[in-house]
Amino acid sequence: MRKQTKRRLIRYFAIAVLFLSEIAAAVAAGALVAAPLLPWAYRVRGGWGVGGEWGLILAAAVLGYTIYHRWLFREPERSKYERNQRRRGRAL
Repeated sequence: MRKQTKRRLIRYFAIAVLFLSEIAAAVAAGALVAAPLLPWAYRVRGGWGVGGEWGLILAAAVLGYTIYHRWLFREPERSKYERNQRRRGRAL
């Protein structure tokens, strides 16, 4: 296998792992909200139904995904010298 092809496969694998970890964070956030909310809604209605609790679960999942994504891909802190060099177009 050529070196370039091997690097490309490793890169795609890393991207897939990162994406799956983001999805896992979203599922975990949604599950944390769904665990108490769904039994409560079932008791109040007296049966299964579709109501606003599903919107809250979806919102929690989206928020969990967004927070984890921003944390994962945040830009590293830079010194004042490095920031000035970037502004001038001289990458370090």
